[in-house]
Amino acid sequence: MNSSAYFYHRSLHERIGPYVVGEVFAMDIHFIFKAVQQANVVYVNKTFGNYRYLEGTRTFEDVKNGMNPVRVRKITEDYRKQLPAHLRARLSLSEIWDRMRRVVG
Repeated sequence: MNSSAYFYHRSLHERIGPYVVGEVFAMDIHFIFKAVQQANVVYVNKTFGNYRYLEGTRTFEDVKNGMNPVRVRKITEDYRKQLPAHLRARLSLSEIWDRMRRVVG
């Protein structure tokens, strides 16, 4: 979740609240999950910023020691539990469909 890859109006924070600053490795993930539930998200296929992934940074070390995918999975599961049942079911079916398509080829 590269923070230079998304732009939003300040009013979005008024609707969803500030970043979860106590979670330094995952504040962007929390923000994105809350934002997509409240905003009209539009994908734009253009480069507006760059992200440098450098050895010695917190993010690099977090990924290197294997904690990043564990953290992302946990946060994803927590947000999914908050979804209404029909949306949870839709996501599950979509994931099953994607897995089947990858197997078939």
